[in-house]
Amino acid sequence: MSRDLSSTHKGLAYKKRQSPAGKKSRFTKGHAHIKPFTKSKPFSGDHSHSIPDTIERFDEDTFRNVATTSRDNQRYENLDVNMNFGNARLLRPCKSRKADLTNTMAEAPPGATPNDCIIVSTAQTLIMINDLNNEHRKHSIACEGNYNISRIASFGLGTKLKFACSSCHFQSKLYKTYDEVDNSYYKGNIKGPRPAKTNVALQVALKQSSIDSKQVRRIFAALNIKPPSKTHMFQTSKKVDERITELCQQDMSKLRQNLKEINKMRGVAEQDQNKIAAAFDAQYGSVKFGSRNKLGPDANRAIGLTVETMTENLVIIDAVLQNKLCWRGSYMRARGFDVKCPGGHEGCTATIEKAASFKERQMGRSTAKTCQEDGIVIQYLTTDGDGKGIMGVNDHYAETGMEHRAERLSDRIHLSNLQFKHSLKTSFSSQMFPGKNKSTKEHYQRLFCIDLTQRCTAILRKLSLTDRDLSKVSTFKIIKITDSLIQCYQGNHTLCKQDLNECKGRRSNNWWTNSYNLKACNLKATDINMDKKNDEMYLRLLIEMRLGPEALASGKFYTHTNKNESANHVLSTVLPKNRVFPSTVSGRMSSAIMQLNRGATNGTHLMLQCVGAPVSAGSRAAKELKKIQKDIDYGKQYKKTTSAKKARRYHRSVQLNQYCKMKSSEKKQEYKKNQLDEVRLTRQGCANRPELKDHAYAAAKGKKVCYYYMYSTELHFEKSSYCYCAYLLRTYRDVSCTKARDPPNTPHN
Repeated sequence: MSRDLSSTHKGLAYKKRQSPAGKKSRFTKGHAHIKPFTKSKPFSGDHSHSIPDTIERFDEDTFRNVATTSRDNQRYENLDVNMNFGNARLLRPCKSRKADLTNTMAEAPPGATPNDCIIVSTAQTLIMINDLNNEHRKHSIACEGNYNISRIASFGLGTKLKFACSSCHFQSKLYKTYDEVDNSYYKGNIKGPRPAKTNVALQVALKQSSIDSKQVRRIFAALNIKPPSKTHMFQTSKKVDERITELCQQDMSKLRQNLKEINKMRGVAEQDQNKIAAAFDAQYGSVKFGSRNKLGPDANRAIGLTVETMTENLVIIDAVLQNKLCWRGSYMRARGFDVKCPGGHEGCTATIEKAASFKERQMGRSTAKTCQEDGIVIQYLTTDGDGKGIMGVNDHYAETGMEHRAERLSDRIHLSNLQFKHSLKTSFSSQMFPGKNKSTKEHYQRLFCIDLTQRCTAILRKLSLTDRDLSKVSTFKIIKITDSLIQCYQGNHTLCKQDLNECKGRRSNNWWTNSYNLKACNLKATDINMDKKNDEMYLRLLIEMRLGPEALASGKFYTHTNKNESANHVLSTVLPKNRVFPSTVSGRMSSAIMQLNRGATNGTHLMLQCVGAPVSAGSRAAKELKKIQKDIDYGKQYKKTTSAKKARRYHRSVQLNQYCKMKSSEKKQEYKKNQLDEVRLTRQGCANRPELKDHAYAAAKGKKVCYYYMYSTELHFEKSSYCYCAYLLRTYRDVSCTKARDPPNTPHN
């Protein structure tokens, strides 16, 4: 039964009056649209369905479950599963009888002393105990002492304690139970008390994780430790971000200078000692690039990383941040201040405008400028095929009047993915792959494309072992490799015996017997029926995407951007894509770079020393950090061993076999996008649409006319005959309207 938010003296329904801002809401008597039920005066008309069977008065929690707010937010309704009104009349709810656990636990029981946990320093605790005993002995020699904590002063995670003796009237001073930060925490003059090391170290730890201040406050509260206040954590985080960002910039500058020293120690000519090779890639802070809820890219930040490819360490030498978010600017605009971002006020964290698009070209220009300030020139830059970072590098060199231009190298990993995508979209002949239906043929084609991509990768790896510069590989050899691949997939192993395409060429030892991709789906050479005119041409083009002369020249040094991709994973850990950190994004990015360049635990030590809160030498925490680093190093070395590579290859083959067996056993696909909400647009799409009986054309001719006007040249109508039907996606057609009158000059919108 629908109930207005009105209230009668009998309490049948109530209405919440709109109170002025700042005043407490209150309920007033009065009703609207509903007459109270009385036995002396029955309802007028047929209202038998509205006569209440029961009158209930619930508490607030139960009332919220029983009554639901109407869609116009004007009344309460009690509906069943079929959206029909019930016969119960609900009175104004009383206060909830259920005790709120949050409010109950916040109040201490009478006569009880709260038992809190605090974080203390062992050194400061010993000093406090010794000094407390000495001071108490001076006050009263005969008193044995019965101490109570008379005062607790909290400074974030740091705590000061004051004691009182219940036997005598002794009152101690406030004792610190925490260590203070060093002078390195301050840039200028020291003002105010020194902060606790735990407060500063907490912010360093937060920069290396995905949690924020709200989550860490709940963690400390669950541990029965009083968490720091939001304001205290924000102010401390701001100072720590500045120190970590400055440390990261100085560290990357040292790494750039070190590259010139490496070239000098390698014996490189003096004029080429400042030339380096690097890889560039950008990460966007969003799970998807576009959004249906707003125009433009969905991301709010983008980070471009430049990684040197001259050494095996693959360190990050530069990072460019493009950020659209500014917490202070939004705060000031919400309070009436006319400020603009970026750069429109002090402390602005935004670097580009809100509606602007991210530009990797601008990132490349900034990277080239930063490297040139340290005397570094980029000779080769490995990028994927998405952005224009290489153009930005050359733009900077042109603006500064340099004749030097950087050369772009293609990423072999992204090129492999591109080959796989194109091979899936290739329209091979219908008889090339076995199968009775289209889905089976697509399944075999997908496995064939995976095998082709991995085989081209193996051939490139083998070529890179003999030729450092893949562009110098002879064209004759490339043509022979391509021909041998095409013949090998047809079952002809004549050219395979020349050791060109990773196939031994023997009857019992060839690519068809060794490839786990082909064995998983039980695909044999006799099952492949290539059309010599089209299928061989398509396959040759797909192979030349990786092994052609142009492809080998663009990726001549066999470089990649895997380090950039792994760095993006670390950035996603400290800067999750589904969350925003408008005020701490720079510090979190710098923290991730320090971990990648200096190691997980070594980077932590450097950042803690930078903020004046180092880990005590020889402490249990320092030993645990050493164990953590040892486990990380062991994991990296183990993944590179031959046994680990064989194990990964074996597990991939097992998973592929399981997938193929399950695929063959399943007759129909279980999941399909919008399979239950699919709308079929057919020729009879307009036949069942509502009629416009009052339309002008229908009134004149007395015919049934559809909603909209459509003229379709795809339907071959007779002369002077058109179709009045819904023009939706050019598929709605109504062949029954072919004798309608001629259309007007302008169709309906």
